[in-house]
Amino acid sequence: GEGNLTRRSAMAQLTGVHKLVILAFLIAIGLLLNILSCVLWKNWYPIFVVITYLFAPLPNFLCGACNRGGGGGFGMAEERNGWQDSGFFITGILVVSGLALPMTLAHVKIIEVGAMVMAVFGGLIVYAAILLYSHVFQDKQDNFF
Repeated sequence: GEGNLTRRSAMAQLTGVHKLVILAFLIAIGLLLNILSCVLWKNWYPIFVVITYLFAPLPNFLCGACNRGGGGGFGMAEERNGWQDSGFFITGILVVSGLALPMTLAHVKIIEVGAMVMAVFGGLIVYAAILLYSHVFQDKQDNFF
């Protein structure tokens, strides 16, 4: 009864629609920080980080699809293979690039340090929302993370 409700996490008690609203809010906040980092300092270079937001989940999705469709069927996806590891590696490259790009631009004085801070925090919020989405809505049979 009541003991089970208190043991469940707050995210587990929310419905699917509530979870989507929270994740959409996080992504909106991250994108807002990125756009503000461009507008407030009148320099649009930090907007290139948004490209990495769009491409970061694609390698895991594509390599996961190759893994599932690659002759072994759905039942043999118990352990990771080269496709899945390649997807994780390419995703890692994109995430690190998305966080390092504003730092590099600030280091060479193309953007201000304040714009860098806003772009990095915006990126962290968006990447956290993507990870939460993949964790919350993953299939129980799919070992995505």
